[in-house]
Amino acid sequence: MLFEKGQKSCVLCAWALSFGCALGWGAFVMPATTLLPIAGPLGTVIALVLGAALMGVIAYNFHIMMNRIPGTGSVFSFTKQLFGYDHSFLCTWATALAYLAVLWANMSAFVLFIRFLFGPVLQRGFCYSIMGCEVWAGELFTTLAIILLFGFISCMNTNVLRWVNTVLALLFFGGVVGLFAIVASKGGIDFSHMSPAFATAGTAKGHAPLMQIVNVLVLAPWAFVGFGVVSFASSTYRFKPKYSFAIMMAALVAGAIVYSLTALLSVSVTPANFGDWEAYFTNLKNLKGIESVPVFHAVFKTLGNGGIVLLAITVMAAISTSLLGLYRSLGRMFMSLANDSVMPAWFGHTNRHGATNHSIIYVMLLSCIIPFFGRTAIGWIVDITSISASIIYLYVSAGIVKMARGETGKRKTVMNFTGTLGIVISTFFFFFPLTPTLWNMNTIATESFMILMAWSIVGFIVYRAVFMHDQENRFGKSAIMWVTMLFILLFSAVMWERQVTNDETEDVIAHITEFHTGLHQKMHVPMTEGQMIQEKDFMEEQMNLVRDSQLKNNLVETLFIVLCIFIVVNIYRTQQQREQKLDHEKHIAEESNKAKTIFLSNMSHDLRTPMNAIIGYTNLARKPEASPEQIQKYLAKIDSSNMYLMALINDMLEMSRIEIGKMELEERPTDLRKMMDEIRDMFEAQMVGKNIAFAVKYDGLRNPVVLCDRNRMNRVILNLVSNSFKFTSEGGHVSVSLVEKECVEEGKAAFEIRVKDDGVGISPEFADRVFDAFERERVSTISGVQGTGLGLAIAKNVVSLMGGTIKFESTVGKGTEFFVNVVLKTAAGTDVPESDGRNISFAAKADFTNMRLLLVEDMEVNRELAKIILESLGFKVEMAVNGKQAVEMVEKNPAGYYNGIVMDIQMPVMDGCEASRQIRAMPDKKKAGVPIIAMTANAFGDDLKKSKDAGMNAHLAKPIDVGMLTETLVQWVR
Repeated sequence: MLFEKGQKSCVLCAWALSFGCALGWGAFVMPATTLLPIAGPLGTVIALVLGAALMGVIAYNFHIMMNRIPGTGSVFSFTKQLFGYDHSFLCTWATALAYLAVLWANMSAFVLFIRFLFGPVLQRGFCYSIMGCEVWAGELFTTLAIILLFGFISCMNTNVLRWVNTVLALLFFGGVVGLFAIVASKGGIDFSHMSPAFATAGTAKGHAPLMQIVNVLVLAPWAFVGFGVVSFASSTYRFKPKYSFAIMMAALVAGAIVYSLTALLSVSVTPANFGDWEAYFTNLKNLKGIESVPVFHAVFKTLGNGGIVLLAITVMAAISTSLLGLYRSLGRMFMSLANDSVMPAWFGHTNRHGATNHSIIYVMLLSCIIPFFGRTAIGWIVDITSISASIIYLYVSAGIVKMARGETGKRKTVMNFTGTLGIVISTFFFFFPLTPTLWNMNTIATESFMILMAWSIVGFIVYRAVFMHDQENRFGKSAIMWVTMLFILLFSAVMWERQVTNDETEDVIAHITEFHTGLHQKMHVPMTEGQMIQEKDFMEEQMNLVRDSQLKNNLVETLFIVLCIFIVVNIYRTQQQREQKLDHEKHIAEESNKAKTIFLSNMSHDLRTPMNAIIGYTNLARKPEASPEQIQKYLAKIDSSNMYLMALINDMLEMSRIEIGKMELEERPTDLRKMMDEIRDMFEAQMVGKNIAFAVKYDGLRNPVVLCDRNRMNRVILNLVSNSFKFTSEGGHVSVSLVEKECVEEGKAAFEIRVKDDGVGISPEFADRVFDAFERERVSTISGVQGTGLGLAIAKNVVSLMGGTIKFESTVGKGTEFFVNVVLKTAAGTDVPESDGRNISFAAKADFTNMRLLLVEDMEVNRELAKIILESLGFKVEMAVNGKQAVEMVEKNPAGYYNGIVMDIQMPVMDGCEASRQIRAMPDKKKAGVPIIAMTANAFGDDLKKSKDAGMNAHLAKPIDVGMLTETLVQWVR
């Protein structure tokens, strides 16, 4: 089945809305006044069929739009989501112009209809002329009454109006088809009267049939302008968007049929005093009553008054369905703008019938202004409907192309094809009517260009008002939208100036010809007919030269305008990009400051906790009554707090390096089995002390020796095992396993490390933040477990830097299991350096008696502490307070006087690195070769590299680790 149960009636109503808004009064007059004089009967029918097909491409793009972004907002919502509010404003502004123009054309059609049937019965009361059009009081007030009547009707029950509109649309379509069939059956359709098949006179003279078809084809947006109104009605008409293409296509086909039938009716019967339809149509402006409208004349001549009654009902239905549909569609469009706070909330009000009554009333009051300017002015507005409609179609098609980027397969291909084709079609429809060329027969009136300029200026004013009241900073983002509106404005101005100049030139030539003819008559030497024809041809030739010159000059002018706009926009966009870059940098700085504030807030508690213990136990140890046993106990507590404080500082510094992107891996051959053994040895005693069953497994490794940053890999596992130990109760279980997995990359091996415990687990609420820096779950606080909240964040970043992944599974109360997956280069056959473990026994045997060290340190406290430690090892210690003094002392004393130098890095006057370089550069090779050991708070990889590049032999980090210091001195000091 084509439609699901219960959808048929909704789809029919939606078709009636689309069909009624697409045509209207124009279906009865446009073929004779516009289409047939350009392309003739055959050319018009071909162009209408092709036009419906091209509009079908646009309809398919509308269909995709409605299925992706359904609802009342239609084009506004679509362009807003894809291109931003600026573009949605331009698209909505074009939509308003297109629909309002058709609405105004149909509301004034009632008066024309009455004038054709009954003559000047409404031409009563006062009369004034505006832009060459007479405005009579009777016709003016009748039009106002029609506007108010249909406006108030549109505010009534929407369900009833849907069916009223549907009946009217069926009457419209059925009436045209029925009348054509009746006229044909009565012998009123004589194809011999339809000759010539293509136009041969007027503006079409000299143009090939193909160009005639093209000139009618470009009027398709004008002919079918309202078919897309269903996009505003999918929610209120309750049809499923998947049927939208069938609905719009059916409306376009029905529209093409109606236009074709009325075109054929128009040429089917020609008044006796005209030889063919072309002669008849050329003189339409000189005719009155029914004869001035070929469709009415054909029906009347064939069917008499009865046919006119049927035609009148059909015309009334056509006008009524268009007015009702456009009123409600415009109302829904303004309501969507109000719902998005683009327009005041007043426009979004709906009455108890579900009608957007406030928006409809606004459209109604706005429309009441138009009749005062006369029917001619409305015609000029309608002239630019194709341009505004093309902008709508261009945005929808461009949106489909943009959406296609996120699609795959056949759907992506189809969307790219229809979207691109829609862009090409829309661009052609936009520029062809605007550009005066030798093949363009649809010359837009001079006044229409003026109206287009006025509409653009009003658009800028309205946009400014919206922009100034935009509290959410949604507008003012796109320069392209402004450029487009500015281009339309300037291009219209250029074309308007051309048209005005052309019209004035033609007037001047006409005056010259009239003067010249009159002069001959005064001289009693009248011009012969041949001379007059010759003069006319000459003047026309001169006029063509003027037109060509104007066209060239206008194109050059337009080119300069486009170039200037491009330069201005380029400058603006460059400035905008600079400002955006500054805003981005400002945002980063603000976020950095915010992060620092959070960092300090988090660290305040963590730093105070060990410091409180250190200060407290130090004060207790100082008390005279403290026994040696108590002092030892206090010192143990102080040492424990020192270790925690040192771990905290290291974590903070490591996290800082990660955040600024300075952490680098130092790959070296590593035996993963030894690394796992060290982890087991490190934690085994702690686990036993807490009665936790602890297991480390790494069986079946095919590539145990790999290249990796051993220290950081060790750090990852240590952090995970440490967390398991802290959050697992006594009597629990902790296991660490290393498994080698399959790896397809040659020369590499894949490993998975699992750390599992049956501890407290991680709550679902905290799971998303478990790898965030400084984050700790509430359970760790209430259980008294200490932690920086940095361990897992560091682990995550280290694993990511290795190109691996880390994830976990956890259940509150049952435990947690972490999974670390990494791919490492294999290093089989490579010598594995020994662990960094300290050779305490070797250090203990060291004898530094009678050896002299130069200690270089600018901080007095650090000097005193280091001097005491070094002297306790047997060294004689001399001291310098900066690098300059150290260099001078080495130069002053003989070679071999110092067995080594222990030097800080950061010092005033001269730092340690510069001092080392100067010592190494001494001409005395023995002095230059003295061992230099860096002892500094700068403890990272790049600090180590700097010290080695400066010629230092070793690098020790503060605070002083006596064991490590002793090992280093044993290695280097002789």
